[in-house]
Amino acid sequence: MSGVVQGTVFEWRASVSAEAARKERMTLLALFAPGIASVGWAVIGLATGAGANVRFLIVLGAMLIGLGVLGLMSSRQLRSTVVQVDRSGTLTVADPKRSHSLDLRTASTLAIRHRNARPQWKWSIEVIHQGGAWHADLPGLATYWNLDADVIGALETDLQRWLAWANQHQRSTPPHPADVPSETATPYGSATTRRPTDAIPVQGAVANRPGRFEWQPPRHPNQARNRLRFRIGVTGVVVLVAVIAAVSEAQNGLAAVLFSMFVPALILLIGFGIDRVYDIGRRFRIRVDAAGLSIQRSSKPPTTIPASDIGALQVTLSHEATHDPHLESSNWYLTVTRRNGELVRTALPLYLGTSFHRNDAIALEAELRRRLGVTNSPAR
Repeated sequence: MSGVVQGTVFEWRASVSAEAARKERMTLLALFAPGIASVGWAVIGLATGAGANVRFLIVLGAMLIGLGVLGLMSSRQLRSTVVQVDRSGTLTVADPKRSHSLDLRTASTLAIRHRNARPQWKWSIEVIHQGGAWHADLPGLATYWNLDADVIGALETDLQRWLAWANQHQRSTPPHPADVPSETATPYGSATTRRPTDAIPVQGAVANRPGRFEWQPPRHPNQARNRLRFRIGVTGVVVLVAVIAAVSEAQNGLAAVLFSMFVPALILLIGFGIDRVYDIGRRFRIRVDAAGLSIQRSSKPPTTIPASDIGALQVTLSHEATHDPHLESSNWYLTVTRRNGELVRTALPLYLGTSFHRNDAIALEAELRRRLGVTNSPAR
């Protein structure tokens, strides 16, 4: 913790370990050295007239140097990132590119974690507040290496103390800087200013009242309008192609005209298939009631897990291989860990017409955990 500086009662800057700095240097060297060598070799080839692969070398060198520049920018962004708490209890995460702020007096929980399983994941400060969820990402070194878990754990503990400090006072009254939380203060987490019956605003919630919570994939505000426009567009294309085909084949008789309708019919079939994607997930439900957690995928009976049998619960973004081993698909998953260690993993059906982002995942997970009484620490 640092002292008060121009209204700031807490300030944190990333401290890069020697091992992380070494990985950063090696990554940048592995990008810049062959990139510069490729461009240099191409220039020599052009000067001597003996460069058969000049274009390839220039493209390769430019690509590697570009990746190195992006990595260098990411590293500088991390080193200039500042996390602050001011006298009024406002948390600010700022770097040269952007700044995010939140009044901690409106917040109930705070954690630092990552929700992306790929190597490009970033640590993110996640907060649940009166309006739902809020997050701010912390950059990584050379776009790949992240801060160590112990560094992040120390920052999380400090921020939880300052969250408790901000919540000790009425929401309309600024906290008193003299009441600085001690190093031995209990980290904020179990105690909360939010009453146990206070529901967290979650986008897509069909029911969110005491004793019952029900969620479906949230629809985009313009879903109906976009679907109507798509239908009109497909119909117009089909009619236009059908008229052109009929006119061009009219002189060849009725059989030729009917045969020419194959293309319009194919377009109509493809359009119908795309239109049906809007309905995927319409029957999907996640429900929490007296029976526990229920997941319903279709008209079939739902899968129900008693609350007492749930040891952990997460909503994370995963990237998995498809039928083509060189391609991956990204999707949000609800992963429930039973007390016996069994995993129940459910993909959230988010397709055309749905709207689901990181803050939605944070709020959904927090509300499910709150209602089910799951108190395990968020996975890192």
